[in-house]
Amino acid sequence: VAIDASRKLVESEYGKEYLPEKPRMYSSKVKNAQEAHEAIRPAGNEFRKPDSLKKELNDEQFKLFELIWKRTVACQMADARGHRISINIGGGEAVFYVSGKTIDFPGFLRAYVEGSDDPQAELADRETLLPTVTIGQSVDAKEFDPKSHTTQPPARFSEASLTRSLEEMGIGRPSTYASIIDTILRREYVFKKGNALVPTWTSFAVVGLLEAHLAKLVDYDFTAKMEDDLDSISRGEADASDYLSKFYFGVENHGLKQVIEERIKDVDARSVNSIPLGAPQEGEHRDEVFVRVGRYGPYVEQGERRGSIPDELPPDEIDLTRAMEILE
Repeated sequence: VAIDASRKLVESEYGKEYLPEKPRMYSSKVKNAQEAHEAIRPAGNEFRKPDSLKKELNDEQFKLFELIWKRTVACQMADARGHRISINIGGGEAVFYVSGKTIDFPGFLRAYVEGSDDPQAELADRETLLPTVTIGQSVDAKEFDPKSHTTQPPARFSEASLTRSLEEMGIGRPSTYASIIDTILRREYVFKKGNALVPTWTSFAVVGLLEAHLAKLVDYDFTAKMEDDLDSISRGEADASDYLSKFYFGVENHGLKQVIEERIKDVDARSVNSIPLGAPQEGEHRDEVFVRVGRYGPYVEQGERRGSIPDELPPDEIDLTRAMEILE
């Protein structure tokens, strides 16, 4: 019903050239997604246009409906077609480079572009549109606008982006994501800074311990496979007691119990809770500097000198220079 309604609207609103020959079908990009309900879409056999509902909805309701309407319609439209091009322009000893694309046929871009709610802005603002030029053509510079660019580190996880990443890896289920995030916050593996989840030194120590001695248990694929096994148990296709017995006691004694008993003696608690920062090349104190994770919180240590790390200081902001300042 939704596909038929979308296709009828595409043909009437945009024309036959925007309508694919066959309906477009999509599968989830998320591993083992539990797709138990229909996609969120405009209701009914015929989709009302957003403008016709403007007087019936408040601003927030209208924006939400318009977003759903655009995405629903765009998913049944033809692909956009264009060319990605790059241009090198020589000027004396300098060479200027620009890349962008030309759009030959807008396709679904007429309705919606991810991250843009203005249908008129989509074709011009999403990427740089370049003029048609030929090799060897002379061009005049109208103006120079120098801009600096630095590569940015990956953004910290927020609760939403962490959940999205877990979904993509097949770890967790909709019913467990909230408890996963609650657990890492409660155990102080992360703390919130605005919307960001910032890892703590405790999490570095725990991950270091597990990766060194129980690497299989923190392997993404192993965890995703365990989620599949738990799904089988919930569907009655496997027995919970048998599964737990094999996991803990193993087959021929190769279970978690034996692994822990064999490796616990190899764990060096001081080493696990130590993160080296290097040694200063100048000054009176030149011993190597470490971050230690202690019972009462993280601290910096150099020889006999120690200094507590402020609670609000995240790990990625502590380098050797900052550590020496804490020790002074």
